[in-house]
Amino acid sequence: MKKNLLYLFLCLIILNGLFSSCINSIDDLYDQYNENFAQNTLLEQYLSQQQTVEEEENDQKTPYDPDFKQEDMLFDEYFVYNDGTLNLAAPPKCYNYKWILRDPAAGYKEVEILKYWEGSGPDQRSFVIYIPDTGLESRTYQLSLIVYDFDGNRYHDECGIIIYEHYNYVSEDDSS
Repeated sequence: MKKNLLYLFLCLIILNGLFSSCINSIDDLYDQYNENFAQNTLLEQYLSQQQTVEEEENDQKTPYDPDFKQEDMLFDEYFVYNDGTLNLAAPPKCYNYKWILRDPAAGYKEVEILKYWEGSGPDQRSFVIYIPDTGLESRTYQLSLIVYDFDGNRYHDECGIIIYEHYNYVSEDDSS
């Protein structure tokens, strides 16, 4: 009799263990496992990056900000390799944009850019050029940015664009 009670008791414990382990579905087991490794899902990472981009855009000064200064729209100089890309952006929330590139060596004549990067141009907010596609030579140019806000106010800034040769130096020690 004691043997039967002991046997029954062990069977109840085993059945209880089996039933309680089957409460979780296979999806629950996957989720519990993945929680140990993935802190953020891809969607959460994407939304976080989008929020960062929006915050950066909100940080850019516009002509409507009280501390906006037109001379701060561009840095004084930009250096770019002759096989590189120049990527600039004007202040957001404006009505009209005009980028003018001039060559001081040619009496400050306006330089025609042969090709702009898609979505940019002389009348766009972004000014993106891949130097080998533009026909520009390695020297200094002057870039002017003229911006009009929705109230008709004009803002102007200029900078130097220095295009220089991109040399790959290989020492005699590296050639072996």
